[in-house]
Amino acid sequence: LFRFILLVLLFCGFAFADDSHRTRLFHELYADEGDAPALFFPFAKSPVFSALRLESDLKIIQNASNGLFSLLDRMPALLLTPGPLYTPEEEDEIHAAWVEFLNYRSLLLRVMGRYIGYGSIEDSDKQKKAVLLSFGCAVILYHAVGELVQITNQNHKARRKLNEGDPAWGLQHKVLFALQRHIGRRSTKLALERAYVDYVKLYLDSVYTREEAWLKKRIDEGYTFFKEKAPGFWRSKFRVIAQIVKDFFYRPYYGILATVSSFLGDFRYRHTKPMVSEAQVDQVLASLKPGDILLERQSFFLSNSFLPGFWPHAVFYLGTPSELRKLGVWNDPRVQNFMMTLEGQGDAQTQHIFMEAIAEGVVLASKKVRLKADYMAVLRPRLPLAIKQHAIIRAFTHLGKPYDFTFDLFSSDKIICSELIYRSYGSHLSFDFSKVLGRYTLPPSNIARRFARTRGSAEQQFDFVHYLEGEPKSGKASFKGVERFIEVSTDPEQEPEVQALYQTWHSGNPALEPWP
Repeated sequence: LFRFILLVLLFCGFAFADDSHRTRLFHELYADEGDAPALFFPFAKSPVFSALRLESDLKIIQNASNGLFSLLDRMPALLLTPGPLYTPEEEDEIHAAWVEFLNYRSLLLRVMGRYIGYGSIEDSDKQKKAVLLSFGCAVILYHAVGELVQITNQNHKARRKLNEGDPAWGLQHKVLFALQRHIGRRSTKLALERAYVDYVKLYLDSVYTREEAWLKKRIDEGYTFFKEKAPGFWRSKFRVIAQIVKDFFYRPYYGILATVSSFLGDFRYRHTKPMVSEAQVDQVLASLKPGDILLERQSFFLSNSFLPGFWPHAVFYLGTPSELRKLGVWNDPRVQNFMMTLEGQGDAQTQHIFMEAIAEGVVLASKKVRLKADYMAVLRPRLPLAIKQHAIIRAFTHLGKPYDFTFDLFSSDKIICSELIYRSYGSHLSFDFSKVLGRYTLPPSNIARRFARTRGSAEQQFDFVHYLEGEPKSGKASFKGVERFIEVSTDPEQEPEVQALYQTWHSGNPALEPWP
């Protein structure tokens, strides 16, 4: 076993000895350490490179480079916007540009990895071309990432958004931080300087073709950036250490916050039957239309005391499968994957489907598990069906995301109930945000208050559909009008639960007996 291990180590030493700094450069520029595809290295050591392959890769580098720097020209306008928040539409543009940037980067890494082992190429002309392509990719990558880091260093909001993961876009967390960490490393800079020596030796006094001259110009620009504007070692190290320390303290803090919030959200100091009856639920369901917004409140939950306003929860109504088909939503790939589970069920076509963000994350729910409330209101956006269709499809891009226990509207990787509605409708609906502990958030009650404030004006964007109000004395709910809905939603003193709580606490009312 010892001899076998020794032979393997000797083989690896001979195989990569002459290309150690080039292999290091590839790994340093690859953001995810240890994830560099192993398939690059057999190509890198192969002495056979056709002229056609070399010319083809040169064009790939040109297209990817042009794409990268075209995106960098657009990034300031996308990222450096006024205000503390990005709109959902702005976030989509940022995510699309960021994904495109990373795709171009992956393409250049793939070409670079193919030519790392240029030292083993026997044909001198092909070897020179391989050096040009490999080093060109490395310098372009360093230059593009360095320019992006400089743009985001101007704005914490931009830096935070690019470090945010989003599964709907295939984005991982802290990608920008990983890129910044790699270009700031001393080992990356040493590897790039050594590769530059190889490049100068082979291309000194060489005559370039037109395509090669273009790449040489990119190399000169990128290496000038590297020498003059590259982030200093200690400055980069400080940023890395600061981020590590922040993560070290934030993770346990968020864990504690999530645990406490879950406890408050689940703890009910008196268990009673829902005041809204099954018959009333059926009456509400019969009038619902896709895209409607439901506001709900259940009595005696401890979390009600900590949330601003009367309404602690908002739910997005999607529709029945038959309604979604008529709306043209059912066959959308983003929707179909989640809806296939309903196929084959006896009541599938008449099943009312809701989407909500709860402690477990963004989930789908049906009537049987959803509509258990003591107070319930339904508002209908005044929007065309096409916009509602788009909103429902957008909602499915958030399905499965975790709940945001910090209630921070800035981040889209975690979602709260009312934020799901905001991000689904985007700029088609206006919302009133609240600032709590330095963070912008959207309490569900703000939706009701905006309806009350704009009702009867040109700014009104919701129609009132239903309001069911529980009566603690009788333990039953009844339908009320829009005036009462506005009164309860805007004046805490009018909350019927508050008025009747102490009167019924020890009354022995059968309606308030514990509900199993």
